[in-house]
Amino acid sequence: TFTAQLEQYGFDPVITGSTFRYLREVQLVPFPVLPGDDLEKDLGLAPEDVDQSVRDLTTALRRVHSPGLQPTPLITVEDLIRLLQASPRIGRTGAA
Repeated sequence: TFTAQLEQYGFDPVITGSTFRYLREVQLVPFPVLPGDDLEKDLGLAPEDVDQSVRDLTTALRRVHSPGLQPTPLITVEDLIRLLQASPRIGRTGAA
């Protein structure tokens, strides 16, 4: 339902599903993850956990990780998904 909820607003279901699974399975968030959840306050992630999530997910999704281009701090799960979706795909030759 998490992915379907965001898909109706134009979010990529692969990115939303991957983010949801990552937060549950790697970051071990033990309760339902909602798009509006605060990464730190609601999910208990430290800033370094959020940074690691961005790095891991951009790699897994074959996206370019450009930390210097992040326009605003990542506060919510939706912010994280927006960043991933806005990150360019890595081309077949390994370049963006």
